Amino acid sequence: MNPKNPNWILLVENDPHYSETLVELMQLHGYRVLSTRNPIDAKQMSDNNSIDLAIIGVRLINDNDDKDLRGLSLASEIDPRIPKIILSGYMANELVRRALVPGKDKLPLFMDFVSKTEPFEKLDEVIRRILGETVEYESVTQEVVAFALFGDKIKLVSLSADGQYKFLDEEQNVHKILYVATSETLTLQILIEELESLVNDKSAREQDFQDFFERNPSFIINDDYKKAHPHVLLTRSDGESLIPDFVLEPADENSLSDLLELKTPLAPVFILKKARMRYSAAVLEACAQLREYSSFFDEPENRRVIQDKYGLLAYRPKMFVVIGRKGTLDPLAVRRVEHELPNLYLRTYDDIINRMKSRLARMKQGGSLV
Repeated sequence: MNPKNPNWILLVENDPHYSETLVELMQLHGYRVLSTRNPIDAKQMSDNNSIDLAIIGVRLINDNDDKDLRGLSLASEIDPRIPKIILSGYMANELVRRALVPGKDKLPLFMDFVSKTEPFEKLDEVIRRILGETVEYESVTQEVVAFALFGDKIKLVSLSADGQYKFLDEEQNVHKILYVATSETLTLQILIEELESLVNDKSAREQDFQDFFERNPSFIINDDYKKAHPHVLLTRSDGESLIPDFVLEPADENSLSDLLELKTPLAPVFILKKARMRYSAAVLEACAQLREYSSFFDEPENRRVIQDKYGLLAYRPKMFVVIGRKGTLDPLAVRRVEHELPNLYLRTYDDIINRMKSRLARMKQGGSLV
């Protein structure tokens, strides 16, 4: 049952897959939607139609990204009386905050910001608040065909106005014709795309990746760990402090915590020296940092302080490094180099992205096809 909703919404979103999904969700919620990928076309569409709200999708990585500034400026061509929402896969940064303030930097006035990583219900809530909408639902006045959940199975039924139903075949078969795209699946897909954009952005800083993994720790931990603690302060007896990027808390309470250090995707992983492959200086530097952090936990008093303060117990922790790109390398040569530092567990950004893509594929196939 869809709400009666006379409002027209204009969606300007460059990603065709996300745009199609969002249009379908908004239409299911009763909105009438006009969609375009071109901000210039958006002005013409808003001029020729009675638009109540515009949703502008933008790509936001850097506060000084001229391309993004142009995109927001084009959005200002839309009738200023039409309220607008910024929609982005990235967290609201300084550019967004400026856009939300009228009259600054010649950017359009936006009513609100919604991240693409939020479930659709969040966007729907903002839309209804801006439009001041009261939802009225149509009553079912005739028999309809519906999908019904019985236990863990979805079956095709005929549903009458009084709530009575009947199976559409005598065998009461489960019809394997429905794919359920959950908000969790859509969110993971958006986050993978966000990380890929960061990895491919040569101006992205190490802090950008730190921020991403703090928001999305599942990208850097597996089933052996339940939490990634960022920037745990390790203070030595001489007053000097060490700050690892992440301390990984084990899922098993009887296990010990480990360490993870981040470097950028631009950092080389291997170098060829005298016709023999070696770890790069960036990898060796990360390894030296991790060894220094590791030595901190050799002292019983240090271990006690960290356990009391953070609830983390570590001793001779495993050392993980996320660095560089995968590339095309001789696997035998790679294994020889890895053997030189057996206590170092190295993962490239491509390894992380591929692992999350595999998880996404499993989510779509297992438990989603019914």
